[in-house]
Amino acid sequence: MLWYDTPSYAAPDVALGLPPSAASDMWSLACTVYELASGRQLFPVPQHLLYGSGDMYDGGSLTSNDIHLALVQQMLGPLPQRLLRGAPAAREHFDRSTGRLLLEEDFEALPPKPLAAKATEDLGGPRRTEGAAAGGIGGCGWGLGVEAGRAVKERGACREQGDDGMWWTEGERDGLVSFLTPLVRWDPRERWSARQAAEHPWLRCGR
Repeated sequence: MLWYDTPSYAAPDVALGLPPSAASDMWSLACTVYELASGRQLFPVPQHLLYGSGDMYDGGSLTSNDIHLALVQQMLGPLPQRLLRGAPAAREHFDRSTGRLLLEEDFEALPPKPLAAKATEDLGGPRRTEGAAAGGIGGCGWGLGVEAGRAVKERGACREQGDDGMWWTEGERDGLVSFLTPLVRWDPRERWSARQAAEHPWLRCGR
C-alpha cells in the first residue's frame, strides 16, 4: 500500500486501509510529542524496512506494516472487532476468525508493554540496552538480521541507562502518559480531538 505518513508516526487505521483523517493526525501528533519528550520513537519501525520489500522469512516477507501493527498491538492489546471486520486491509495482517496477527504464525507475539511501562522505561528508572544485541526491534527478539539492529541503534534506542540525563519525575511521566493515552487508541472514533487535547491539564499547567 502507499503510505500517507511515515510508518512510525502513522495511525494504525491508515495502515489498515482506512482514509487519513483528523483522528489519524492526532495519533501522529502523539507519536511526535513522545519522541520530542523521550528522544525515542513510540513505535520504532526499523529504517531498513521502510525502503525495501521487506525481510524474507519462512512464512513470507516481513514488512514495515507488519512490525508497525505488532508494536501497536503490544501497547494497546488486540485489534477491536469493528476494525478487524471493517478495515479494508485488515485481512492482509490479521486472521479475521481469531483476531491474531498473521505474523504470529511464524513469530511469538510481543509481550504486552502499555504506554505507561514504555514511558517509565524511556524517561526514568533502569533501562536496558536494546536492539542491536538481539538484532531485533527495540529488543523484541525477532530475528530481523544485522541491519535491523543497526537501524535501531542509529535511531538512539541502544543507549545505556542514564547517559542522556533525561529522567523525568514520576509525576511528569504520569502527566505525559495521561495526555497521550486518549490520542493513541486503535479506533479513530475514540481518539480525542484537537480541541479536547488542547484542554488537557498537562498542556495547561505551564500557562
